[in-house]
Order: sequence, then structure tokens, then C-alpha cells
Amino acid sequence: MISRHYHTASPSEPRLCACKGGSCRKLLHLYPFILAAVLFFTFVVRDVIFYEEQQHAPFVSGRRFMGVARITEVQLDPGLVANKPDSVVFKDDALFCNRSHMRTDVCVAKGDVRVLGGDQGGRLYKVLVYAEGGVKNREERIKPYTRKWEESVMKTIDEVKIIRKSKPSISEKSESVDDVRPKCDVQHSVPGIIFSTGGYTGNVYHEFNDGLIPLFITAHKYRHGYAFGGQVVLLLLEYHHWWISKYAEILGQLTNYTIIDLGADKRVHCFPEVTVGLNIHDELAITSQPNDSEDPARGPSMAGFQSMLHAAYLPRLPSAMAKQQTDIDGMIKEPSTQSFKPKLVIISRNGPRALLNQAEIVALAEGIGFSVRVLSPTQTTEMIDIYAALNGCDTMIGVHGAAMTHLLFMRPGATFIQIVALGTDWAAETYYGEPARKLGLRYVQYKVSPRESSLWGQYPPDDPVLTDPDTVNSRGWWETKRVYLEGQNVTVALPRIAAILHSAFSDASNLRSTALHSEARLPA
Repeated sequence: MISRHYHTASPSEPRLCACKGGSCRKLLHLYPFILAAVLFFTFVVRDVIFYEEQQHAPFVSGRRFMGVARITEVQLDPGLVANKPDSVVFKDDALFCNRSHMRTDVCVAKGDVRVLGGDQGGRLYKVLVYAEGGVKNREERIKPYTRKWEESVMKTIDEVKIIRKSKPSISEKSESVDDVRPKCDVQHSVPGIIFSTGGYTGNVYHEFNDGLIPLFITAHKYRHGYAFGGQVVLLLLEYHHWWISKYAEILGQLTNYTIIDLGADKRVHCFPEVTVGLNIHDELAITSQPNDSEDPARGPSMAGFQSMLHAAYLPRLPSAMAKQQTDIDGMIKEPSTQSFKPKLVIISRNGPRALLNQAEIVALAEGIGFSVRVLSPTQTTEMIDIYAALNGCDTMIGVHGAAMTHLLFMRPGATFIQIVALGTDWAAETYYGEPARKLGLRYVQYKVSPRESSLWGQYPPDDPVLTDPDTVNSRGWWETKRVYLEGQNVTVALPRIAAILHSAFSDASNLRSTALHSEARLPA
């Protein structure tokens, strides 16, 4: 409690002011209000500003989007560690927990593992693992979602409590009821993986980057003779029926078993092993282990992930595609002919960052010689339709946005042209440019000039919005979103884009010609 008797300070205490008489007392009476203002700014205003800056601000390799808040090394949040702040890794024969990754926490329980279905109260779920010897009891808590640094979204993720219980000694058995184990309602002979489909699920970029690719990495060790996964049960928090339906073909490659809605299923599921949380490497990328390029079976890789996509979607191609031939690389080709047009897919946006002269670009590309298809993905567009369009195309072009994630469906050697709207350079390169190159695509960046942005007519020519986007982005994520992500459309200069399309057409023609010659040399 703060004393109001400031004038009673003893000579040995520090003096609060260098004044005399009533003026000092009047000044001192203002201290409670000054202190209250300081505390309000420190603990309320500051936190509100910080919260707004961090909202959905992606974090990659020690940096936050657009320079909002940059750090140079991983900073672990002690609040995420159940036991000690320095408890980054815990391991014994029954439980292994690794909290050292900046993006995710993962625990693996082995032995007699029992998962208590149904919400255990307070959006908390339980995994019990029983072991012989070792520490008597240990508790770990995991929020199984791969954006652990992002406090705002992690607050929305349900938590899993993992309790490692040791078998009581003979002297303890008579006094202990702690070893009474919940009866197994379902006994599984294969391992399980618990993860969340909450958070930013609903945005296709996050569905792949934060969910499907990490799930592929984590399930890889449970293949046991299957190509991509299979011998593992998936247990979901924040279960969405639409997500299961949307990615049914991919999920069918990763598990041979019914997917469990952990929140609704109140049965006790028993496993020999359970992984809580997903492993993640980088943005739309997998860091291959040594020798992966020589033998993908040794570890997960993006080549393996794309092979899984082919296995998932090729059998479901429409009947028109069924007549087409597929080579060993998953490349969809028209029936052999001496002349056919390279294919261009334009990813169309109907909201912010729309390509306003799209019709002119279609005419331009057709004049160059492309067969053009305009694709406008929505939440209800089937993934098989997007896959069929992009896996069979030679070039994809679109304005930076989540739909660029579908570059994962393109085959190596194809060209990806990303139109980088004003103020989105860093995100465009980090989330799509770099991953595209890693996938073997020919990546071309078309950087929009201030005059090509609709912002040109909204701000004076010397405004920082047009001349210095980095300064605007440094004000925080919401400012970036308001000005650049939701506040502009694009009209590209036709001569500039024509030069890029001519180059892409030439590359595609050469690749197709090489493919035809190679096919002609194959023995009958």
C-alpha cells in the first residue's frame, strides 16, 4: 500500500522534492495521480500496443513481418514450460518433451499411454502415461499448434495435460489409489498424434504451413512400409468437419484409421505411443535430412510431400484428365503431339489486391501463345480442381496472397510469377518466393511500382505510403494490413508484364519440346 504521508519522511530517507513549504506538499499530493498514469501506460496501454502489433504477425527465422518486432535469438516463454523455465528438454524411457523450437512444443509418450476423450474441463485434455521407476510423477502441458511464439492465437488453442505416472512401490500400494488406471474403451495397436486444427485454420496458407506439412513431417516415422504415413491414428482438437472433407485425400495418405474428434469422443483411447504436437521446419518447407535428396525414404522432404499430393489427387482427376498421360514425375501432359500450347493459370482475386487489368493480361498472354485459364479459388473450391489446373500448367501468375500457397501443386521447372503489391516485399519473398525456389520452380518477382498501385491516387506522391513502405510497416501489423493488404488494388504495366510472359513462354516451350523428344526416344 502506498502511504499518503509524504511529508513525514525521515532525514535518512531520500527526499522526493527540493522545495519548501506548501508548494512541495501540493506537488507531493499529485504523486498518486502521476504514479497511476505511469502504471496505466506500463501495464495497459503498452500491452494493448504490443498486442495489436503482434496480432497475426508471422515470425520467421527470428524476425517478425515487416519489422514490427525483430529479435535475434529464440526467446522461450517460461509460462509455456510446466516445470522449470530452464526445462527445455525432458527425457526418460516413458516421456520425451522438447520445447527448444521457436515454433512448437512436442511431447512423445511411450508405453501404457491412455488418452482421456472428451473435454476434461477448462478446454483441457489429459494424456496419462504409466512407467516403471524413474520420477514418481511429472506433468507437462502442451498446446499442440505450431505458432507457439504468437501469444494471441495460442490463447485460443486447447491444452493437453500429459501426466507421467510411475508404478507405486509395494509399500505405497496399500496407501495409494493414484495407480487406479482408467479402463481402456478402445485399444489401439498403432501410435497416435494429437494436434489442433484451430488457430488460423480457414486460411489456406496456414492450413498447409501450420498444419498439413508439419503433420506430414510428424507422421513420417510411422509409415511402417507405407509410402507416406498410414500406421498412425490422428486425434484432433478443435475438430472441423469441413477441414476433414476439404483435405480428405491428403489425410487418407497419412492415416489408415478413422480420425478422432478428441473433444466429442468421451472414450478412453489406449496407445503404445502418442505424440502431442507437430514438428515444423520452415515456411512451406521441409529441411531435408542428410542423404534425403539421394534417398527420400530416409526422412521427410518436400519432394516426398509433393509425391504424397500426387498420390492423393491423381486418382481423382476429372474424366477429361483421365485420358491424359502422367509421367513418373507426376507431370500431367496432353496426348503426344508435335504442337501444343503452354498453359498459363492466372490466380484471380475478387477482394483487396485485385488485378484490375486482368482481362488485358489474358488477351496479352493468349496473343503470346499461352492457353490461359483464370482460376478464382474460394473456401468451397475443391482442392482436386486447383490441383488439376496447377499441376498441369507451365506458368502461374497472381498477386501476393494466401492463394499463392497452391504453388505446392506445381511441378519442378514450371514458372511462378508473383505480383508483389506495394509494401508486401518481405512477406512475398519469405512465404512464397523462397519456398518456390526450394521446390525447383522458376520464380519471377514482379514488383509493383507506386504508380501501378491504387494507393497512388489516394496519397500525395511524396507520402511515405508510396515512397517508404518500410516506415509505414514499422508502425505495426494492423497498419500494414489496413494500408497495403486491404487498401490497394493493382494495375500492372503491360510492357513490363509482357516481357516476363514472353520469357516464361519460351521456357515452357523449350521444356515441352525436351519432354516430347525424350518421350520419342523411349523404346517401344
